[in-house]
Amino acid sequence: MFDIFSISFDNEIPDWKMPLKRLPENIIVLMIEGEVDYWLDDIHLRLQKGDVLYIPKGTLRESRNAMGQKHKKYTILFHEISPELQQLSIIKRHQFTHFRTKKFAYLEQKMSILYQEYLNRNHYYELMCQGELLHLMAYISREMDTKYISPQKIQFANLIEGYIQSYYNENISTKDTANHINRSTSYAIRLFKEVKGMTPMNYLHYIRIVHARELLLNTTRNMQQIANDLGFCDQAHFNRVYKKLIGEPPSAIRRNHSSNDSG
Repeated sequence: MFDIFSISFDNEIPDWKMPLKRLPENIIVLMIEGEVDYWLDDIHLRLQKGDVLYIPKGTLRESRNAMGQKHKKYTILFHEISPELQQLSIIKRHQFTHFRTKKFAYLEQKMSILYQEYLNRNHYYELMCQGELLHLMAYISREMDTKYISPQKIQFANLIEGYIQSYYNENISTKDTANHINRSTSYAIRLFKEVKGMTPMNYLHYIRIVHARELLLNTTRNMQQIANDLGFCDQAHFNRVYKKLIGEPPSAIRRNHSSNDSG
């Protein structure tokens, strides 16, 4: 059925990255924690908890931790060697597929069982791994049939993402992101959330706060100046967004950093 090359669990590896390479095997990934950036045939994806990614052999792939974050994920490398497996949706499309599962706990459990069987290599482990992988691929194919995201949608979402990354410090709106792909505002919101897991404005806030933390740690600019630099309408808005995403006010990061330096 399958020729399994490896089953691995990445557990918060610092500076994790994979160089640009044309893949000789198929890959299936389940994200457990954190975020990972993938570039597949020049299309960018950011994987988060609950994301499933299938990459067929022959795909040009590069990947690394997103914004320096550590992550946890399961990865399986394999070849399908049985013609009957071509009926599985995830394989017969012959292109990469990415979606967020609604059955995360179940898939995590199945991946864990598969990983432990492969790691321990007890009697009949190869048969056990074959059976578990077949069950996993069939289950993912069943769910994927209702969740398939086309490469065109991913490209549109990436255009919006790139626009936000270029103009995050200006007064941009959801309508601006929609105009960038020549689509309606409602379509842009729905598309971006389907592909990236958040709305364009939530992503804008996320990018602004990432840059805010850098400015708070590496400059002496005050809160009002940082709010202005990042495109917030005022300091109060900056404070609200920062606390909502980070869980503490922006002043805390400087206070904590100062305490660590003095200690």
